[in-house]
Formats: sequence, structure tokens, C-alpha cells
Amino acid sequence: MSPIKNNSPKPSGRASAGAISNGARIGVVGNGSMGRRRIKHSQMYGYTDITGWDIRSDRRKEVESKFGIQTVKSQKDFENSKFDALFICVPPAEHYYYMKLAVKNGWNFMVENPVWHKVKGLDVLQREVKKKKLVANVSCNVRFLKATQRIKQLVRDDVIGPILSGVAEVGEYLPDWHPYEPYTDYYPSKKEMGGGIDAMCDLDWLVDIFGDIRRMNCVYSKKSSLKINTYDIIDFILEFKLGPQIVLHTDMLQSPYGRAVKLISERGVIVWEYKEQIVKYYDRRTKKWTKFDESGSRVNFDNNITTTWAEQMYMDDSFHFFKCLKGEAKPLNTIESNSKLLKQLLKAIDYA
Repeated sequence: MSPIKNNSPKPSGRASAGAISNGARIGVVGNGSMGRRRIKHSQMYGYTDITGWDIRSDRRKEVESKFGIQTVKSQKDFENSKFDALFICVPPAEHYYYMKLAVKNGWNFMVENPVWHKVKGLDVLQREVKKKKLVANVSCNVRFLKATQRIKQLVRDDVIGPILSGVAEVGEYLPDWHPYEPYTDYYPSKKEMGGGIDAMCDLDWLVDIFGDIRRMNCVYSKKSSLKINTYDIIDFILEFKLGPQIVLHTDMLQSPYGRAVKLISERGVIVWEYKEQIVKYYDRRTKKWTKFDESGSRVNFDNNITTTWAEQMYMDDSFHFFKCLKGEAKPLNTIESNSKLLKQLLKAIDYA
């Protein structure tokens, strides 16, 4: 079976052939870990006119020093800037404000997932985006992970027949997410910042493979001693309209980081072993395992972001947005599609 091809431009530090000119103006609001990624990705793609904004002066100074970009000193200065595209890398509760700003000013934009922590008004925003013919892309980085791409290919190739059931899990102790800052300052700890709905990233890649969810039931709670007002454990039971019944477990407790997937059919199983960086499947008819190495290459940003093989997915996520700006691709995750899934999630966990 041939491997899935990675069609992303290779990072070279120079503009790829046919890319939007180096004179294109890129804005990045939120200069924390994700904002720094998007700045670096823009530079890797060949953009040189990049402006950052963050309410924290230490973060502005850091990106100025590490990436040689300019930043503005006030919210007003940022809003009065002129951009061709905007990366929105602030806590989810602030997404809507900056999406509205982008639409008002005619800026294309990419917003982190989830699109917001509410759904009211997103339909109107989507109509305004279409009216102005803007590119509005919602991040879906886990779709670009080599392992999830492999799983998608195996499912579509029907290697073990129709998937009927499955179990997926992802968990990490919240203070380990950003060890360089207090976890109580980080948005997953606070509902008012839009925390508690990070499961959207894993729901997104499952929906990409199996289609819409017919029914979503949840058991959720806060069991730990963590000083948070969000849930530290959420267990989803997902019934897909055209596919399997899958249990998705998420938590903020596991140490070390844990992730695993098992998809089940009458003829075998597909297994993702995250730590071993392997996807494999067992065919009951042949009684054999077939394995795929999904480690990929390590991406080195030299900017205090953890360097791992998984960093490739973030880069490919950004590069897809750039392709959309060039008219070579369309957003995989839109305001409309993300808000549809978000609505199901918010209802299932009684998020208020």
C-alpha cells in the first residue's frame, strides 16, 4: 500500500514558487506558543511583512527578538493596521471579536479550533465572509498528522471492512501543557476564557473520517485537585450517521501524555500507537498485522517550541491556509462546519 503523499511546500526559508508576494501583510494576534508557530510558518513560506500583537509586552519583545518581526504597542494600533491575512491565536473566548474585526476590515483569516466558545452569531459571520469573498479557515491541525491521514486512508480503502466501533483517548496533565507559565493563567482552566472544549480537535478528525455525528452523549466531571472551573474528564459516546459507534475519552490528568486509537470491524482492528508512532491493522482472514511507521521528520523551529515529529501537522495546517490564499485549495474546516460540531459539543456537556 503506497504511503500518503505530503504535498506541502518544503520549508526552505524562501518563498515557494507562485506564493503570494513577499509584500503580503500578515497579522498575528496572540503571540504565545501557537502565535509563534504561525509567525514561523509564515516566514518559512516566504512572507516577510509580519506584524504581531499581544497584550503582554514580554511576548511582543520575544517575537521581535526571535523572529525579527515588528509588533504594535496597542490594541488600537493593531486594529488600524492593514493586513492581507490574519492569524487569530488568542483564547477561544476572544475569537469572535477578532473574526468580526477581520471581516469588517476585509482581512482573510485563520482562527484556532474551536472557532469560539459560543455559536450565536456565527451564521451571520459566515454569510458576511461569503459576501466579501474572504478566506476564513478554522485550524484542523490533527487532520494533518501522518497517523490520522493513514487511518483515514485505511478506512477508505476498506482494508478490514466497515468500521463498527472504536475507542480513542487523549490526555495530559494540565500543568504540563505549558510548563513555562501557571496553568491557572492558561485558557483550558477557565470557562470564561473558552476553556474546557479542546475535545473539538479530536472530534474534528473523527468527523473528517466518519462524517456527521447523529448522537453525542457525554459523562463529564471535575475530579482532580486542579484549580479549574472546567471539566478535567469528558467521556463521549459518538454515534455517526453513516458509520460506527466510538467512545472518545479526554482528560487533563494523564502524565505522561497519552493518546491511542483502536477502530474495530468484524474482520479486524486498526490501531494507532502514538508513543511508538505506528499505525497498524490486523486482518482476521490472513491473521497478520500490517504496520506503518508514521514518525515523520522532526521540525526544528529554534524558538523554544518543543521540537517533535508531531510539529509537522501544525506547519501543514498553516501551509494549507496559504494555499487557500493563493486559490489553490479551499478551507477544510469552515466557520459553518466547525460551529455545527461545536453546537453538538456545547449541548452535550451543558456548557454555559
